[in-house]
Amino acid sequence: MALPIDWLQFKAYLLQRMTERSAMQRIRYAKKFYWILLSSPQQPDKAQVLLQTSGDKRIHVMKAMSSLARFLGLVPRWQEIRQRHCLRWTTGNEKLNAFQRFFSIDDSKSLDSMIRWVRDVLNVLPAQMGEVIKWNTLTGMRPMESLQAIKLIKNPATFKTYYNTDRQCLQHFKFPEIFFRRTNTMYITIVNEQLLRIAQNAM
Repeated sequence: MALPIDWLQFKAYLLQRMTERSAMQRIRYAKKFYWILLSSPQQPDKAQVLLQTSGDKRIHVMKAMSSLARFLGLVPRWQEIRQRHCLRWTTGNEKLNAFQRFFSIDDSKSLDSMIRWVRDVLNVLPAQMGEVIKWNTLTGMRPMESLQAIKLIKNPATFKTYYNTDRQCLQHFKFPEIFFRRTNTMYITIVNEQLLRIAQNAM
């Protein structure tokens, strides 16, 4: 099975569904492992290489193969590969990791160590950059979304649409092209005046 892959078109396809950073990650893994998807059904063992990769890497490769399969119209072939090799969308360690985080078995992930790290960073960063860290920590947004939110707040043309004064919340749903994803979609974030000043003083 040999299909030409137009990587530029594949990138355009991905950018309609995810951020550029995620798209570039999918493309990177797709270029490295596309041969798994395009191998002949008479060569089932080629996908066994996925069983030898670490759990996190396997998930990235599977996401890339799933996207590429939809782009090329090879979804049945990808489903066949997944079923044959019992490929799952988990690393198998999620429950253990959650248990460890809950009981702070790994101190590097504990709340106290995180707060210490934030304080240390604030002591060495310039004030405006420190405000970005504060904003990101207090709102719980992912870094890229956090920066986008700050830009919308600081831009007079978007501020009134983005920030609802009566409800004291950021209306992410007004900007779905930025905040709506297939996973972890954000609709609103409660923000009081103190938090709003942090964003306005950031960057």
